[in-house]
Amino acid sequence: MTQRDPVPKYILWLWSHPILVLTGLPLILVLLVFGPVLYLEGRLEQIEDRLAYKPHENVSPSPPDGDASIDLGKYPERHAYYVPCYSHIYHRGGRPILLETTLSIRNTSIDRPMVVTKVKYFDTAGAPLKSYVDQPVEVGPMATIEFLVEEHEEAGGSGANFLVEVALSGDSTADGDSSSGEQRGDHVLLESVMVGLSGTQCISFARGGVLVDERVGE
Repeated sequence: MTQRDPVPKYILWLWSHPILVLTGLPLILVLLVFGPVLYLEGRLEQIEDRLAYKPHENVSPSPPDGDASIDLGKYPERHAYYVPCYSHIYHRGGRPILLETTLSIRNTSIDRPMVVTKVKYFDTAGAPLKSYVDQPVEVGPMATIEFLVEEHEEAGGSGANFLVEVALSGDSTADGDSSSGEQRGDHVLLESVMVGLSGTQCISFARGGVLVDERVGE
């Protein structure tokens, strides 16, 4: 007769402790299944916290001498833009969907800064609700600044809008028909991005700014 291999000790221990096996095995399976999920959720929360909205992100720092003033004489062009946005839209016979709006002001120039001198928020009737800029803000080349209208700020209505004024350096005009805003060579890109929830569905869309006024030498 052949001699059988001895049974491993850990098998004998498990066999002699059935209650521990029956209670511990499900716990191990739960950890194996949900452990990675909880880890990923924690990582996502960390990323969301790191990316949370911070006013005036990427704005050029103050001059090294501590003087935060900006010489607007270096920016003789003045452009004003109308940017539509919505604190809510309607569906199902007039039921509102509340929206959160991010106003994005981008400097697309690779070598010239620009200065944001005014960001005003208006409601559907054209009444001013809020001013987001207390003093001129310099935006460096290829940089972006953002302003947030939170979902609970519903006063703007479905016809809300921003008026954004930007000062540009005198050499920002490209060759072309200077009488047409679309032909201007300025390096300003403005967008309002709206996001909201309706039940389990997410709604998002964006609108671009429209040049409504341009002046030189002010």
